[in-house]
Amino acid sequence: MSEEMIQYEAPQAVTLFGSNDPGAIVAAATAVAEPLAKVIKDRKLFANIKGRQHVMVEGWTLLGTMLGVFPVCTWSRSLENGLGWEARVEARTLRGEIVGAAESQCTRDESTWKTRDDFALRSMAQTRATAKALRLPLGFIMSLAGYEATPAEELGTEPSPRDMLMVGLGERLKELHEGDVDAIKRFLEDYFGDAYTGRLADLDDSELERLRKDLEEEEEHPGVVFGDSPSVPQTLPIQEPARSIEDNPLPEPQGFQITDDQRDDLIRSADRKGLDLASWLLEHSVEGPLSSVPSERASELLKEIHALPDPAQESLPVDETGWAKDEPKPAPKEKKKAGAKS
Repeated sequence: MSEEMIQYEAPQAVTLFGSNDPGAIVAAATAVAEPLAKVIKDRKLFANIKGRQHVMVEGWTLLGTMLGVFPVCTWSRSLENGLGWEARVEARTLRGEIVGAAESQCTRDESTWKTRDDFALRSMAQTRATAKALRLPLGFIMSLAGYEATPAEELGTEPSPRDMLMVGLGERLKELHEGDVDAIKRFLEDYFGDAYTGRLADLDDSELERLRKDLEEEEEHPGVVFGDSPSVPQTLPIQEPARSIEDNPLPEPQGFQITDDQRDDLIRSADRKGLDLASWLLEHSVEGPLSSVPSERASELLKEIHALPDPAQESLPVDETGWAKDEPKPAPKEKKKAGAKS
C-alpha cells in the first residue's frame, strides 16, 4: 500500500482585513478607528443622547467606505396599515458578499413623523436600516474609535425639525435630478454660491427654508422658479459681454429684482385665472425664470393678470339689443293712446 503526501493548504482569510491572525485584525481595526474618530469629531457626525455619543448614519457609511463595505437597499415598502414604511438594507463588499443586513421601520406612531409625507418616512426607514446593517459587522471598530456601537438612528430618537427639513430636501433634490449626485452638487453650488461648503448641514435655517420653498414652487409650476434647466438656476438675466460701447452698448439698468411677495402673488393670481404661468410669461416676452424679472416689470405683469376675467365669470353672448341671450328681458312698456287720461 503506497502512501501519498497530501499538501495542506491553509484556509483563506475570511475577515475584512485579509487575515485570520487576531493580533493583526485588532491592529488593522485600530488603524482605521483613529482617523475615523477624528473625522466624526471634527464634522460632528454624532448625537449626544443621555450623555453618550452615538454616531449618525453618515459616520457609519464613512466607516464602511474605509473598509470596502457598502449599504444596498434591497427593498422598501409601505406597511399594510398604511401608517409607515419599512426597508431592508444589506451591507456588501465590492465582490457582492453580504456581511450584514437589517430591516427597520418609520411609522406615524412616532410624534415627529405623524404628519410627515410618505417620502420622508420611507427615507428614514432606509436610513435606520442602513446604520443598523453596517453596525452588525463594524460596530466593534466604532467602539475602538471611542463612540457607542449603537447608531443614533437605531435608538428611535426623534430628529429635530432642522434634521427633518434636510432629509426632505435631500429626497426632493434626488427626484429633481434623478439621483445624479454630481448634478445635485452643481445645482447647490450655483444656488447658494460661496455659502455652500458641500454639506446642507453647514447652511443656516433661512437658506434651507428658501430652498424648500423654491423646490415646492418648482414642483407645482415647472420652469417658473429655476427656468428650463433645474441644474443651472438663474438669479439674474444673462447678458452678452459688451465688446465696445459703440458696437454693443450696455443694457439699461433694470432696477431691483422681483420680490418674494410679487412672485407668490403672480403664481396665486395665475392659478385663480386658470393660466399656465410658464406659457403665459413666454407670450409676454419673459423667457427666463421669475427670479430674473425686474420688480417694475413684475408689477406690470400682475396688473395684466388681475385685469383678466375670472373663468367662472365669463360674459354670456349678447344680442343686438345688448342683452345676454340667455338672460330674461324686461317686458316692453305699453304706449299711451292719444287722448287717454293719465
